[in-house]
Amino acid sequence: MVIEEVCTGAVAYRDIRDRPVFGVVRGWLTHEQAMALESYCPEKIVLPRKKHPARIEYTDDGQAEIEATVQELYDFPGSKLRVCLGKVPMVVCIQSPARRTQQRTTDLDAFWKGSYEGVKKELRGRYPKHEWR
Repeated sequence: MVIEEVCTGAVAYRDIRDRPVFGVVRGWLTHEQAMALESYCPEKIVLPRKKHPARIEYTDDGQAEIEATVQELYDFPGSKLRVCLGKVPMVVCIQSPARRTQQRTTDLDAFWKGSYEGVKKELRGRYPKHEWR
């Protein structure tokens, strides 16, 4: 059983708190099940301006979150930031170049049209060497 495999050798919650449960669960799935899981709940998303794919974190309250700097999100359509076959929007933690979250949103397109100007104004002075459109 999956539970036995995850809990092997543990005597308290702290022993299993940070164990990689997802990897164990994946090992128990058939290829078809693993592919279905990946299509509904992918582990990563490719952002063209980011060196490595952004990791998608799934929270206890059922949200999917990614972290990316303002510059990494340039030219990326907000409509593609969705999981569950496009039915659920991701929460985007928009970060400064120093990787500090400046704003969280589920509507990236509205961010560009609305509060981006304020974020840009605030960060442009602190990070003058970075691109600000």
